[in-house]
Amino acid sequence: DAGGYSGFAAKDGSKAFAIGGFTEKELIADITDLEPSQVMGIYDWTTFYRKDYIPVGKLIGFYYDADGKPTENRRQVEQLILKGYLSQKQVKDMAKKYPRCNSQSGTRVRDRVWCTAMSGGSERGWVGVPRKFLDPTLGKRGSTRCACVPLEEADDETRFKTYDDYPCAKDSSECFLEAPLKTEV
Repeated sequence: DAGGYSGFAAKDGSKAFAIGGFTEKELIADITDLEPSQVMGIYDWTTFYRKDYIPVGKLIGFYYDADGKPTENRRQVEQLILKGYLSQKQVKDMAKKYPRCNSQSGTRVRDRVWCTAMSGGSERGWVGVPRKFLDPTLGKRGSTRCACVPLEEADDETRFKTYDDYPCAKDSSECFLEAPLKTEV
């Protein structure tokens, strides 16, 4: 046995890299059915290694024809890479527009979320208010996360929900997620 990477010898096993399986079923070149984010992982890996290793040829078959020219499969993967880049940009843009809230939880503190002008790791000229945000960049159907939202947008109930389990003023930059601790009462 030559080890776990022997399946990659003299063939393109890109799909195995992306999905983490190393059987003959996964050790194939066809990645056209993968999500753009998975294809981006392969592309990033390839560009990382091309910094130190010089390609010595092209593997004829799925991505290159016998003359070394790109096939339609190669063009499909290039489109997936483009979609992946656009998706990454959309995620970064969304995180900048609606940065993540600061949060605190523990056994000796009251769970809370809050916003500052530095929430999400980037400085901006506004603080915002914590809201449950249905972020369309988190998966196919979106997922809810805490976001710091500019006050003038915070009432948009199609995208944002208030933290109202424990009274939180609509214009407050801090919301508690549980009842006061016994030591606070």
